[in-house]
Amino acid sequence: MDLQFSPEITTNPNERPLPPSFGKPAQNTYAAIMRERSYYVYIIASRTRVLYTGMTGNIEARAVQHKTKYFAGFTADYNCCRLVWYESYDNPNRAIEREKQIKRWIRAKKLALIQKMNPTWIDLSENWGKPLQPISPQQ
Repeated sequence: MDLQFSPEITTNPNERPLPPSFGKPAQNTYAAIMRERSYYVYIIASRTRVLYTGMTGNIEARAVQHKTKYFAGFTADYNCCRLVWYESYDNPNRAIEREKQIKRWIRAKKLALIQKMNPTWIDLSENWGKPLQPISPQQ
């Protein structure tokens, strides 16, 4: 008898049949998780507009780390804690390339990039993690 691969056929009569999803990629595999992940290139600024460009896979956590000076170094020393610009990528290599590109730019070009997205230089992460306020009904 010639056995062909089929979810209903097993090579050992003591084994259970293979599930219908056998051979299909699982939704919780590393590859599936990596496909769904976002990567961010961001610029953090101080009140005096000292700039720091970085890249992260978790923009919310990274913003908190900058605000709390979780890591010693440049951003803690210069009090860079205001997220003033960011872009999202689905590929980490593209995000790294973009971060490197922006880091090579002169300051004026970085300022223009921020001005375009955030002309008032507000902290884009200021309300992240806070409860949403209910919308009042219009009268």
